[in-house]
Amino acid sequence: LPSGMGFSIAIGDDEVFRKEAPANQNLVSARKMISGYEKGRPVKGSTARAYLKSIREKKTASFAYFGGFVGQGNISRELEYIPSDATIDNAFIEFDAGTDFNFYINGVLCGSFSPVKVDMSSTRWNISSCNFLTGTKNNLSIIFTGLLNESFIA
Repeated sequence: LPSGMGFSIAIGDDEVFRKEAPANQNLVSARKMISGYEKGRPVKGSTARAYLKSIREKKTASFAYFGGFVGQGNISRELEYIPSDATIDNAFIEFDAGTDFNFYINGVLCGSFSPVKVDMSSTRWNISSCNFLTGTKNNLSIIFTGLLNESFIA
């Protein structure tokens, strides 16, 4: 127990244990009800507590969702706001592209990609090394390098 703090344990109106706090100008009182304890009886029951260790350990995700057939030709989408203090550990794109394409984030080339064409299934590419901007929305652009009739996301 930190110095300058005290506590007591009471069952009903009976105080079972007390540690006095040194005289202080500020006094804060808190109570917690615990079940399973009875004076003169063995302990049964439980109590638990949880606390947030650090908000920086919070994991979140952001998505730019394409549902179904998106269209033909070059496609752009905004990725929702990424907090300014975020650390991006992993980033992926996953879809069924009709042909090869270049992928841009905020107008900067992230990479050139070729889809694996197997029974209309999606291909997943790791783009963790690309440069996202934090504290703002990011513009994601897919610029196809093939013919217009092959330039689609499904």
